[in-house]
Amino acid sequence: IAYRAFDDVYMKHDTFEAVYEEIIEIVKAEGAKGDVVYAVPGHPCVAEYAVKRLMAEADAVIIGGQSFLDPMFAALN
Repeated sequence: IAYRAFDDVYMKHDTFEAVYEEIIEIVKAEGAKGDVVYAVPGHPCVAEYAVKRLMAEADAVIIGGQSFLDPMFAALN
């Protein structure tokens, strides 16, 4: 499985806004070449600015995972 981590993008920029803007551009550019999986920890709709932007700007499908909130909600029951 070929993959690309974005550690270098996080190290290059001083703000999360700049990091996410570059990640969005990279994912969109790769998506123009073919299918791409952009995986994030937890559920992609929880605190993920880049996911929200990609959903608005690209043909995307969300496949949810477990977020850090799920065990907390279960423990409260």
